[in-house]
Amino acid sequence: MNIEEKDIFENKDNTEQENSDIRGLFGEDPMMEGNLPDGSSEEESPEEPTEEEASEEPVSHDHFFEDLRRAREKAGDSGEEDYFFDPKKAARDAAAAAAAAAAAAAAKKAEEEEKKKAALKEEYEKEWKASPVPSQEPDEELALKIRRRRSRRSRKKFLRRTILLLLALAVLVVGCLLFIDKQGLVDIKKITVEGNAHYTAEEIIKTSGIHKKEGLITLRTGKARSKLMEMPYVKSAKISRKFPHTAKITVAERIPVFAVQAGGFFLIVDDENRILEKVNDAGGVMIVEGYLPTSTEPGEEFVPEKSTGLKNLLTLAEDVQEQGMGVYKVSYLNGVTRVYLTKYIVCEGKFENINANVAELGEIMSSLRDQEIERATIYIGDNGYISFSPKI
Repeated sequence: MNIEEKDIFENKDNTEQENSDIRGLFGEDPMMEGNLPDGSSEEESPEEPTEEEASEEPVSHDHFFEDLRRAREKAGDSGEEDYFFDPKKAARDAAAAAAAAAAAAAAKKAEEEEKKKAALKEEYEKEWKASPVPSQEPDEELALKIRRRRSRRSRKKFLRRTILLLLALAVLVVGCLLFIDKQGLVDIKKITVEGNAHYTAEEIIKTSGIHKKEGLITLRTGKARSKLMEMPYVKSAKISRKFPHTAKITVAERIPVFAVQAGGFFLIVDDENRILEKVNDAGGVMIVEGYLPTSTEPGEEFVPEKSTGLKNLLTLAEDVQEQGMGVYKVSYLNGVTRVYLTKYIVCEGKFENINANVAELGEIMSSLRDQEIERATIYIGDNGYISFSPKI
């Protein structure tokens, strides 16, 4: 018997109250009359039930004992059943047992969560420590960045391996070709040249340095092209192989546009103002008079000491040539523009007057040819006034 149950009998002052509690729990059951604690008077005993009450089915209180037994089992009490118990204590014990079980389950769940967090944190710490520059505490975002970085490294590693494999294959192929070349199976037996006009094919081949019986595979095309580009008239050059025995040279030459007299020789200049060569005779190239060059070296840019009107003069010469007339020489001296249609027929005047009457020059030249006039000076004045003299 526990302390609280013992106090029911020791404290007589509370006897009446406890008896009332028991009767409220078990009802007016005559079976409980003899089990009341000492101190209860006979006057307080319940009356004998009437015949009608006796005929009623007695009230069963077994469920209270069953509840008490279950509460004690949950609380871990395996003692014998005691019919004198405190129901409030039993309820408290049952609630305490349920709370303890719930707390134990919650503690177990919290422990499992802590284990998971600890394992995840340990994984993050390992990845963080493995990173090249750990600049902050490990977290999920950092771990994701590290995994992506490792993935990129893996791809780069695969790419490097692939490149190395391809390089090894290329070295193998080149080695085989060099072996074939060394055996003389693909020697050069023929050299062709295309696109040349100013230079002969022999001059092109000699300058390129390509010769027969040279290995076609080991032919240094870049070196040959560089040598050809040093030739003033060569604008572009290309060297190609035609297996098994032919080397092909293709060039594009510069076109001379005008010649400038400098002392006792002429400088041939192309459309990009590049000096092509220095010759004694213009050789049919239109002569530009009145502009002295600052440099006379072939391959350099033609830069006159004064370039006033040079561009307009060249444009005027083109317009005249488009009218079907040849231009032997053009000049701009002392404010007077002269266009030599032939060596002995010249048109002179202000630039704007000649430029405005280019079409009429064509008709005049046709008339002079019909009359077989080979020497004449054509004057073009203001307002389109044109006159000429058959003498110079």
